[in-house]
Amino acid sequence: MAGAAELASGALCMLHITGKGSYSMLVTNFEATFHKKANQTVTMSCLDGKKIQETIAGLRYPGDTATVTVAVSSQLPNGESPASFAITWSFKRR
Repeated sequence: MAGAAELASGALCMLHITGKGSYSMLVTNFEATFHKKANQTVTMSCLDGKKIQETIAGLRYPGDTATVTVAVSSQLPNGESPASFAITWSFKRR
C-alpha cells in the first residue's frame, strides 16, 4: 500500500508541474498509519491538489525550493479505511 500511496500523491504532483517549467521532486518524509488488514482491493486517493498547486506557484526562479505534505487515504469496497498516509514532497525549480 505504501507504493500505491506514493503513486497517488506523486501523480497529482506531476499533473501540477507538467507544462510549467523544469522541476525536480523527491519524497523527503513518509508516514503511514495502518488501521486494519487490507484483504480486498484498495483504492487510494489524494485530494490535496490545491495545496500542491499553491506550493508550485511559489517557485518562481531557478533554485527556488519548497515542500508540501499531502494526505493520502485508502478505502476498501465496504468503505473502511485500512491505512492513512502523510507524504512530504520536496520541489526544486531548475
